[in-house]
Amino acid sequence: KVRPLNATFGGTPAYQVPHDFSRIMGEQLPSSLYYLMVRGVVSHKLPQALAKGEWMDKTHPLVDTKEYRDLVMELQEYRQRSLGLLVRHLHPSFGQKDIVCKAAWEALPSSRQLPTDRALVKKRVIRPKKVKRALRWRVEEEAIRAEMERQGTRKVDFGFCLEWHAHEFVSE
Repeated sequence: KVRPLNATFGGTPAYQVPHDFSRIMGEQLPSSLYYLMVRGVVSHKLPQALAKGEWMDKTHPLVDTKEYRDLVMELQEYRQRSLGLLVRHLHPSFGQKDIVCKAAWEALPSSRQLPTDRALVKKRVIRPKKVKRALRWRVEEEAIRAEMERQGTRKVDFGFCLEWHAHEFVSE
């Protein structure tokens, strides 16, 4: 019979989890992460990449060009950052995982690959990037007033927020 771990049914003793269970199966993901995936806040690709050690882009472009391939390569920085934002809240072992990025064209026969593609495959191993500072969700009134004074404005709107973000990004 298949039963949840440590569950008791009708007076039967609880099954114990082996001490090396996490080494075999990997660390457990928090329930809140599953909630965020179900609600569509977090893509399923993030925890999947951490679990499999592979990030696969299966989308084939309508026209396979060098520009498209360059774009896919440039996404690595964003992937590292998004993984870094996620692993901050997970077991530390997730932050040490190597993740191999693969694209749809890498599954093509070698005769259809561009000559530069073979050399780039070796460079496509990423690790979650440690994020030193992240957006604070609680913004103090004093910080808003100081930024309003810096920008010389009296209203807070979308443009104000973009300008503040750009200033923080550049001065970081």
